[in-house]
Amino acid sequence: MRHYRLPSPYVAPEHYSRMKECIRRRSVLGPWKKVYLEKLRAKDKPMSPKKTKKNDKSTQQEIKDTKPDHKQTILDKEKEIEELEKQLEELMHRKHLQFGLLKTILMDEARQKMMNSRVMMNQQGSPKP
Repeated sequence: MRHYRLPSPYVAPEHYSRMKECIRRRSVLGPWKKVYLEKLRAKDKPMSPKKTKKNDKSTQQEIKDTKPDHKQTILDKEKEIEELEKQLEELMHRKHLQFGLLKTILMDEARQKMMNSRVMMNQQGSPKP
């Protein structure tokens, strides 16, 4: 098995040192996205039960006050879904119409080009009087 070595392009020393510094900085940062997402999840998690026992009665009352009627919310969501499905069907219909129009335009252009090329061939092939 042969090992091939490709020559690398010349990189100015200042540019090379900046590249190495950027790589080093990124490696020090580590999985920054993962850490950021974990911090966000930690903020969104509810407090532990030990901390919530102090205000347990007041939080239960708030929860009871803020609970909407589930049947009404389900009906509202179903209506919203139906409206969105109607909008989707309308958009699909529009899309099909536009593609049909585009197809006819392209077919007309292709026919015109064919006719023009035939006319040009006839003009070149026939002797002029």
